[in-house]
Amino acid sequence: MNYIRKLVALYTTIAVLFLIPVNYASADPAIIYQKSVKENITSGATLEKITKFTTDGWQTINVLRIDLGNPNIKIDSLTNTDSAMKLAQLKTLAEARGAVAAINSSFFNWGEGNGQGYVDGTIIESGKVISAQTGYNSTGNNMASISIDNANKVFFDYWKTNIKLVAPNGKQVNVAQFNKPSRLNYKDIIVLDRRWGKMSIGSSEKYPEMFEVVVVDGKIADMRFAQPAVEIPQNGYVIVTTGSNGPAITSNFNMGDEVKLSINTTPDWSSMAVAMTGSAILLKDGKIPSKFSINMGGKQPRTAVGCTKDGKQLIMVALDGRQNLGVGMDQTELAKLMLELGAYNALNFDGGGSTTMVARHQGDTKVSLVNSPSDGAQRSIAAGLGVFSVAPTAELDGLIIDAADKNVFVNTSRSINVMGYDRYLNPIDIDKSQVTFSVTGVKGDFIGSTFYPKSSGKAVIKATMGKISSTLEVQVLESPVEISLNVDTVKVPLNGTRTFTVTGMDKDGYTTTINPADVKWSVNGGIGSFNEGVFNASTQGAGYIDASVGSVHAYCGVSVATNNSTVIDNFEQFNGTYLSSPAGLPGSYEPSGDFAKTGSYSGRLTYDFSSTEGTRAAYMVYPDKGMALAENAEKLGIWVYNNHTVSNWLRAELYDSAGSKQILEFTKDMNWDGWKYLETSLAGIKMPARLTKIYLAQVNPVSDTGVIYLDDLTAVTSSYPLLDQVKIPENTEYKDPANKAVAFKKSSKSFRLSVFGQSAEPKTILQKLITQRFTQAVSKDMSDMAVIVGSGTHKMTEKIKAQTITTSKNYKAMDYKGVRLIQLDTSKKGLRLSDSGQWKWFMDKLNSYTGDNVFIFMSDSPKNFSDKLEGNLFRDTLSEYHKTKGKNVWVIYKNGSNSTITENGVKYFSTTGYELTGLNSSNAASKAKYLLITVNGKDVSYEFKPSV
Repeated sequence: MNYIRKLVALYTTIAVLFLIPVNYASADPAIIYQKSVKENITSGATLEKITKFTTDGWQTINVLRIDLGNPNIKIDSLTNTDSAMKLAQLKTLAEARGAVAAINSSFFNWGEGNGQGYVDGTIIESGKVISAQTGYNSTGNNMASISIDNANKVFFDYWKTNIKLVAPNGKQVNVAQFNKPSRLNYKDIIVLDRRWGKMSIGSSEKYPEMFEVVVVDGKIADMRFAQPAVEIPQNGYVIVTTGSNGPAITSNFNMGDEVKLSINTTPDWSSMAVAMTGSAILLKDGKIPSKFSINMGGKQPRTAVGCTKDGKQLIMVALDGRQNLGVGMDQTELAKLMLELGAYNALNFDGGGSTTMVARHQGDTKVSLVNSPSDGAQRSIAAGLGVFSVAPTAELDGLIIDAADKNVFVNTSRSINVMGYDRYLNPIDIDKSQVTFSVTGVKGDFIGSTFYPKSSGKAVIKATMGKISSTLEVQVLESPVEISLNVDTVKVPLNGTRTFTVTGMDKDGYTTTINPADVKWSVNGGIGSFNEGVFNASTQGAGYIDASVGSVHAYCGVSVATNNSTVIDNFEQFNGTYLSSPAGLPGSYEPSGDFAKTGSYSGRLTYDFSSTEGTRAAYMVYPDKGMALAENAEKLGIWVYNNHTVSNWLRAELYDSAGSKQILEFTKDMNWDGWKYLETSLAGIKMPARLTKIYLAQVNPVSDTGVIYLDDLTAVTSSYPLLDQVKIPENTEYKDPANKAVAFKKSSKSFRLSVFGQSAEPKTILQKLITQRFTQAVSKDMSDMAVIVGSGTHKMTEKIKAQTITTSKNYKAMDYKGVRLIQLDTSKKGLRLSDSGQWKWFMDKLNSYTGDNVFIFMSDSPKNFSDKLEGNLFRDTLSEYHKTKGKNVWVIYKNGSNSTITENGVKYFSTTGYELTGLNSSNAASKAKYLLITVNGKDVSYEFKPSV
């Protein structure tokens, strides 16, 4: 759940709106809007999210600032603690080490196995070499590194590395890689210690002549030629090469000899606490290089790290890209950004889909994802740069108070959450029963940590524990005039349950969720009942749910089905074949009379996971296209006999009606002996489908052999009654008091606007008649102006005698009788795309107005902007303008209906003219309408009037 938070002296929100003018001569995009939110995540570390809307689009910049002089914080590399060859998501890497924040760092190479990979260059973690390679940057200064020494001094250098084995006779043998796989099919020499993993490489079909030397406590303990992988000693390492390199080892080393592994780097790694390789240096002594050592081209998601001139602050950046909320930057733009953020020296890390930042928000105990990865989810990576709190445990120093929503309706309730932190800003457990609450600004009570407001207005809730307190502002809205449920109709299986979400709206269009406990629930049709806000389906049939708050109602049609279980495979005959992954694992599948749940036979699946590590699977494969699953199948069940407890998974593979493969989980822990019934849901799968495999999977390094028996594969189907025969009432609809016909007399402060929606010239006789009638209505209604909203040429204005406004491809504004009328150009589905200078002009027109009513005319709804974020910004800007300036804002556009909504204090009107589906001469009088607006000083009223 996302919480609205207020932290005293800990949490700061800074918004800069529309302050930077458009500069068409500048090569850099001009900033239309900028907002910054800062948060302290621990002593010495802050997280800042910067959102910029520019003439090039959106940029979302996530910034970690680390005070290197703070003794309670440290920086360290993050690699997989199990194996430096295993990739993992950044969040996993951070959690495994207890980091409070992290960014992805080094570039990496994919390994041979699934989920494997290894970093480029040398990594120093906690003062130890984790991974290195000889010859890095030997051909030039290409891939730079950041390093931090034991005194917390930061360096940006192009590291050089040389690795050797030193024999007792003084002979030095070159080593190509340390804790990295060979790049020459092991014709070179590599060294692996326990950070590589548990086992060495060993001989295989691919590498039959592998030669491995085991070193324990600095002495050779074993020499192995063409033998299986050996366990790497905790206090040693394994030298790995192929037979052709054997003489280089055997001629210089003997059993029991001392051997020294020498890793030399420039700069010297022995004085470093941490080092991570990146690519190009972005800033050197405050300047952008004339040429980058490596230039990753194009606008991309980016990760970078830098430090200030005095070396006291580390700046870690994750920039979103390849998506609407962040278009990304090229490398020069990234360098300029690092300068803007205060960096003096900076380095480019791996970007693109790897760009990731995680951080622990104030009060939380675990890190969470901060940025929006371009792949849609975190990519598994090889390494990260972590931020750690090393502060001692301290007593409670402050409280964080938050709520699920900053709005609440009067006479409902809102749960308040309180968390504690110590003097180092780290989370601390508190006894929440000892927290007391009070409120000012409104009347209200507390039961435990739940707030029950009794009057509307701005409430300041105060939480106190001993001498420590914190406050949270909550807006108490007047009673809702409309409520809605999260669904209009729903299917619930017999004896199933369903929890509903209720949202309310007040008369000014402000919305918030309502606690289900504050809603009165009733069920029509005898199909079930409510218990503590949860619907329980007890009887098959169709009906509806009535949710009410005061006199306001919302309804949901409900169909309750009866479940039927049908055995679709009784395993009494041969029905499948065996398959394994990796291929060639011992095992079999066949009918068996050893055990049977029903009948005489079951399916026996024998497996052997003892010879390999990694993910392994044993499949029972259905022939042809698999077992058919009906369209109304909702669950799949099976009886399984397990002969011993093991951590295997049992899964099913099927293909949905779109031909996409889906994986179902029966269980992730086979922790029983004997028969057990397992069931998995088919929810979310496009049916009908075909079941192709049932299989065991082992993802843990467990050596296991065994057998399971399968019987009575069951499909659970549901038959839902139709809702067609149920008359479901309409939700309570708010009647806007401004929607009314009024008497009108022209004056110096009163006038009328007639508004018609049109995006195409009339073609039919009916459309031409409606157009003609509208032009006549303008005079009949004594309208001072006619407004045509929508795209197109709007030739009808040639026949209208009154002044006209049309939403064509330009923007302009005028004041008329104290009212500001603004025409916007949204011809390219947005303000920015239609004209990059339009936003600044628009804000100037809003901020310079001193009257009461602003009318804004557009060709289409802001919800239909091609840039949804811009559409949201437009609506939020008008709501904030109404709230802070006290202006009435009316937004009018062409859309598919004649309707009005109020949203956060702003009224939005849609008018459609004659462009209605199914419009004909018999229904034109009731459907084809225009909007008539009457302005009388501060008061504005409106009505939709028939066009014919």
